[in-house]
Amino acid sequence: RSRRQRQMCIRDRYMVERKVFFEGSFGKIFGVLHLVENSKEIVIVVHGFSSTKDTGAIQISQELNKVGLSAIRIDLDNQGESELDFKEGVSIPNYVTQVEATIKYCKDLGFNEISLVGGFELGDDLSMITKNCSNTKLFFSKDDDCVPISHLEKYKQKLQDAEYFVYEDKGHFAVEEFPELIKIIKEDLVKLNF
Repeated sequence: RSRRQRQMCIRDRYMVERKVFFEGSFGKIFGVLHLVENSKEIVIVVHGFSSTKDTGAIQISQELNKVGLSAIRIDLDNQGESELDFKEGVSIPNYVTQVEATIKYCKDLGFNEISLVGGFELGDDLSMITKNCSNTKLFFSKDDDCVPISHLEKYKQKLQDAEYFVYEDKGHFAVEEFPELIKIIKEDLVKLNF
C-alpha cells in the first residue's frame, strides 16, 4: 500500500483514505478522501479559520466512515496545502466558492447525497440557517483567541433554537482530538436512526 492510500475494513465495509487535488476558481484545492465502499453519500468537512484539513477534521472524517458515510476534508484557500497567498485570498466568499468546487468534485465522483460540516461567520441575517437547519449546534471555548466568548450572546439572540456548547480549554478548536464532538455526532445519528 502506498503512503497516500490506506485501506481498512470496519464492519465488512472497506474504507480508503486518499489524498486528492482538483481545480477551484483560485487554484488547486487539496483534500483527503475517506471513501466507504458502495457509499453514495459524502460529507464535506471544512476546517476553521486558523486550522487545516489535518487537524480535527481527521477524526470527524474517520468517525463518519465508521457509520458508513464517505467524507472529504479540504484545505480552504490559503490554508494547509492550498495555493493562495493568505494575505491576499482570505474571505468568506472565496471559501464559499471553494466549497462549491468541492461539491462539484463530489458530484463528478458519483455522490448523490452531499452534506457539509464546518463553521461560519455571524452575519446580520441568519434566517436561512433557521429555515434550512433543524439541528444547529454551536461550539465555543472560553480561551478561543479568534472568536471571543462574548460572541455567544450574539449567536443566542439570532439563533434561539440552536444548542450551545461551551468549553474551557479548546482554543479555536484546532485540536487533533475532540471526543465530545464525536459523541454528539454519534448521538444525533442514533436519533436519526442511521
